[in-house]
Amino acid sequence: MDEDGGGGGERTTGSGPVDGLAGADGPGFRVHLSDGRVLDANYVCIACGGYPKSTMFQWIQRTGHTTEEPVPSLFTFNMPGHSITQLMGVSVPDAQVRSPAPGWWNGSLLITHWGLSGPVILRLSAWAPGAGPWGLPFSILVNWIPEFK
Repeated sequence: MDEDGGGGGERTTGSGPVDGLAGADGPGFRVHLSDGRVLDANYVCIACGGYPKSTMFQWIQRTGHTTEEPVPSLFTFNMPGHSITQLMGVSVPDAQVRSPAPGWWNGSLLITHWGLSGPVILRLSAWAPGAGPWGLPFSILVNWIPEFK
């Protein structure tokens, strides 16, 4: 536990998986941890990135809060069976990629055993299903040598 920076309380981080969250007998919350411990708190900040399935949010939903279906972001473009995967390990330091996301995106691109990755692909993945006006599957256009227009 760490001091909260002068507010007179304590801050708990990295306590392990939470099994439940409920209102306390007075103001605040009771946080039930998977190891059996119960923490009392005036405030709770829930930072739950990385939950790929909505069932993982049930403990939050039981408090009366609503949640949205998780949407993947920052992922590689999986291209199963595509011949480009035979070039796995090849990287292009300055490629241009166009997708249903607006405009051309520049950056490093890596061909992997399952498709395309690298900074430019990860940035484009933020436009993936639910985040942009398009869904999967989709097409992209890669300019491998943008210096030769």
